[in-house]
Amino acid sequence: MRAMYASFLRAISFTLLMALAAQLQFAMAGEPQPFQPIRFLITASPQEIPANGKSTSIITVQVDDPSIPDGTEVRFISSMPDTTIEPSAILRNRIARATLRSGTTPGIAIVTAFFGVSRESVEVRLLPPQAAMSRDANLIIVKGDYLSYSPGDDFITASGYSRFIHMGVKVECDVRMNIFLSKRILVAEGEAGKNSVTITCGENKLHCDRLVLDYERQEGTMIQTAPQPRKLGIRWLTVIEEEEKMPRLQAPEPDYSIDQTWIRAKEIIIYPGEKIVLKRAQLYARGNRLISLPIHVIPLSTYGLRMSSRGFANQIISYNSYGGLQIDFPLYFHADTKGTGALRLQYFGSHGFGVYRPGFTVSLEESYVLGENSEGVILLEALTRPERNFRLEHLQRLGMQSMMRISADYFGGKDLLTRIDYIGQLGSFDLGIEAFYNRTSFGSSWNTQAMVQLPMRSIGKSGFGYSVVGYLTLGSGRYASGSFSQGIDFDFYSPPYRLGKATSLSFRGGISAFNSDDGLRLGRSAMLSLNHQLSRFGMLSISYSYDSGSLFYGGRTTNESLMLNFYGNIGRNWSIALSASKSFSSDSTYGYLHIVRSLGDRWRLRLGGSYQGYSGMSTVDYDVSVAYRLGDLWISLNWQKSRRKVFLEIGSYVY
Repeated sequence: MRAMYASFLRAISFTLLMALAAQLQFAMAGEPQPFQPIRFLITASPQEIPANGKSTSIITVQVDDPSIPDGTEVRFISSMPDTTIEPSAILRNRIARATLRSGTTPGIAIVTAFFGVSRESVEVRLLPPQAAMSRDANLIIVKGDYLSYSPGDDFITASGYSRFIHMGVKVECDVRMNIFLSKRILVAEGEAGKNSVTITCGENKLHCDRLVLDYERQEGTMIQTAPQPRKLGIRWLTVIEEEEKMPRLQAPEPDYSIDQTWIRAKEIIIYPGEKIVLKRAQLYARGNRLISLPIHVIPLSTYGLRMSSRGFANQIISYNSYGGLQIDFPLYFHADTKGTGALRLQYFGSHGFGVYRPGFTVSLEESYVLGENSEGVILLEALTRPERNFRLEHLQRLGMQSMMRISADYFGGKDLLTRIDYIGQLGSFDLGIEAFYNRTSFGSSWNTQAMVQLPMRSIGKSGFGYSVVGYLTLGSGRYASGSFSQGIDFDFYSPPYRLGKATSLSFRGGISAFNSDDGLRLGRSAMLSLNHQLSRFGMLSISYSYDSGSLFYGGRTTNESLMLNFYGNIGRNWSIALSASKSFSSDSTYGYLHIVRSLGDRWRLRLGGSYQGYSGMSTVDYDVSVAYRLGDLWISLNWQKSRRKVFLEIGSYVY
């Protein structure tokens, strides 16, 4: 049986890789690309949804470049195999929109939108229901007796008593805590022999002397020295004792040098992709204190206003020898415990390097906190231009077991999207309601969906589990699935099947029933995943997903896809990221490969490539970059096939 499974999965892997290689070869031998890559705005509303298999996030693409006409087909793909997204949408009034449906596995789904050689991505967090109800679920909060942040290395170190909170999980230790934000790795150490490092989600609590944790995937390893030395793996606070099943994480080497810039603080709050707030901050350069501030704010980006070809990073000003100068300068008119307000002076470069057309503009950003249970953000983007955007998101916690989110997006004065989400609990059941209204010059639509879920239950000690979710929908217009419809899904899970010390096979299946104006329909779903640990290099995973009952606002559809992923390190100097996906239902293929080589402490070499194929068309792109870090500033020399240019970038390179 094992040999049959192994042969079957090797055949799938070989077939996928050969198909990708063949299409890459065809694309490389084809005609030149019709245009250069351009930046565009991509947002998710909301950016955090429960991992219940039914909740949705609306992905919106806004293209401001005049070289991309209305009627262009925008393709979408998600990095998580058990999530489902509408494969494409047509650009109308410079807006294209698709719906992402959550899977049942917590984690981060990276949604990529692409057309031609252009692509952008946005993260959607799939949270356990209990984490989705927490005000702090999407934040990273770090407190400590002695707490410091290095902007150059994007690294936090704390000594003495330290606390870390994220996605409903809390880590505490009494010796040292290091957080590598760019790697999403946390290392916590306690006094030897006392198991003083704790990790808890409110229900389960684990103790150890040392913890290495991927805090986004919620998996890692811990070491205990008492009552006897042993190493354990953890995944969502479930202990893994078998060594071959343990996650393989490599903790980066911390740099405590006083030669770099440090900011000491009593508390650090990270709003992912938006800003870092440091309370009672003290700025040090080469060991000398320069200034003290009650609150210091470091902008990351403003909900997708990433301005350079690879992200604006923490730089306020950057320069590209091809795209020109780019500026995102925040003038904070208040920053306190009630929120932050900033007027952003912005200049966008040319040749597709900015998400808006070239030139100056002004944006207004106001983040507010009305109390422990109420907060939000208001954004007025590109105020000086006709294509200005308005965005609002408000979070209101209604109690220990419930939360409401209200959002509104008005794009370019032509496209209005409003949405209300409710998440709560009733006994052993999770409740969810989502409703939205969309108005454009082409018409309007609305939809409401209510869900009741019995979360996954284990069947004794067999390792098998099941979950049940029922839902009702009511709507009208483009995204409606009928005047009134009802459905129920039953999902079941199997324990991992070992194919060797480093290889495992897992399976999830389901059946569904859906009743609408078209009558009763039955559906089935399955996901087969092969995971192989390549020694200390990293994890290779291949997933096949099939769902004949995928529910979108437009009704039922069938989705079938094959996905390959590899993320790993070769020694201390090489890192590799590989992802490839083939959608059989939409006849599209997408893949990318990134290789980064560290050449000492300051030099980096990056090789990248991507492939996109759909509707009988295919494009391939690749790039080479050499970068040098001067203090907190990156200086890079780049070449990109689609641009057919060598260009210099200062202040905007991200590794």
